Amino acid sequence: MILSKAKRAQVEEFLGDILDAQNEEIIVSRGGGKDCSVLFTNTAADRRLEEHAKSDQSCKTGYASLFPALCSHCPFKNPKTTNFPSTFELRDESGNYFSATINTLVWLDDRPAVIFYLRDIQKERDINERLYNLAYIDQLTGVPNRTKFREDFAAVQDALMENKICGMVALFDLDNFKAINDTYGHNTGDVLLRRITEHLSGNDTYDGHLYRLGGDEFVLFYHTKQNTFATPEELREHYEQLVQGAFLSYTMPTIDKSCTISMGISFFPEHGATSSELLRKADIALYQSKKAGRNRLSVFED
Repeated sequence: MILSKAKRAQVEEFLGDILDAQNEEIIVSRGGGKDCSVLFTNTAADRRLEEHAKSDQSCKTGYASLFPALCSHCPFKNPKTTNFPSTFELRDESGNYFSATINTLVWLDDRPAVIFYLRDIQKERDINERLYNLAYIDQLTGVPNRTKFREDFAAVQDALMENKICGMVALFDLDNFKAINDTYGHNTGDVLLRRITEHLSGNDTYDGHLYRLGGDEFVLFYHTKQNTFATPEELREHYEQLVQGAFLSYTMPTIDKSCTISMGISFFPEHGATSSELLRKADIALYQSKKAGRNRLSVFED
């Protein structure tokens, strides 16, 4: 039923009062591109348009300039878009994140229209990122921590139990690190730890695979499809070659001592199927490296 002009004005005023109370930016429009006409904007949307003083010939709402990806979801511009309501994230021209929801409706004139809801979620993302970093990132070196290693391992454990993947856990620490801490202080030791992680993280071979467990103890974690290697010997040879780039003499210009690394390796599924078991066996192999003179790697042997 088409409303009379007076009744429609009353409904629009009532609807406007309701939508103006919302924190989201709300736009109701019809048509796409140059044919787009704005039927309604609430106060939050008006405020954004006024602040940015934007106009775009391809979109009379001005939102095409503020959110370039928004119009691609509009059914008037992209008729193939049929799943409504549709919610997604997009960024404004400044790079801030917004949650956008688009839905179709019949407007007061009994004709189809589209309603857009936009909510600023940048602060939420910033808070979530800080919480994530506190939970999963080592605050000294910036690499993932022990908790993240255990979760990353748990994420592939089902595939491991089903014999779909294989891989390596390489545990290593720094030779003579205690002597450097005792002689030059913990600040110097911290700088050295950061230099080591920067070196390894800057190498594509190790970036994304390195975790700090605590102190001067780190782990490299790799996995691949089970059929990648024809034999366990090929698996061992591949990963033993892969870690060779980590064996450098780490030092600083201000000290006369250097640190090498000692490493212990365990392979899965050969040596275990849990992160705790593989770390324990890698630690046994690490002890063998220390015992044999340091600055070397050892593979766990039953």
